[in-house]
Amino acid sequence: MPYTNPMEKTPSRTEGYSVGMRATLVKKITPEMVLEFARLFNDHNPIHVDAEYAAQTRFKKPIAHGPLIAGFIGALVATELPGPGSIYVKQDLRFVAPIYVGDDVEILVEIAEVIDAHRMRLRAQCYSDARLAIDGEIVVYL
Repeated sequence: MPYTNPMEKTPSRTEGYSVGMRATLVKKITPEMVLEFARLFNDHNPIHVDAEYAAQTRFKKPIAHGPLIAGFIGALVATELPGPGSIYVKQDLRFVAPIYVGDDVEILVEIAEVIDAHRMRLRAQCYSDARLAIDGEIVVYL
């Protein structure tokens, strides 16, 4: 019996989505968020949790953990675009500027490509004080 791909028989889940669709979320990065992330992941790097230490670095004050901010990208994907049921299958992010504790961060995802009936590529960006802080792309499976 010849092999048949079960995905070929399922209806398109990307129907109704198009290149350029976008969603945004704004989050204030609080000290409590950073401390909880440090506790959960055992990442107590002083650049994130110690203001005196951070003052001696090129950043001059504590910065948020990169994966904490990336988590908000995941939340936007899961709740807004493409929404519930979507699964990350690839992520490529560049951290180009710091996000400081206390910053308001705008998280943006935009459909860059509908790959096939079940996958799409999204551009993901985070801005802090109108400057690009994170730039990248993700592939999601619907």
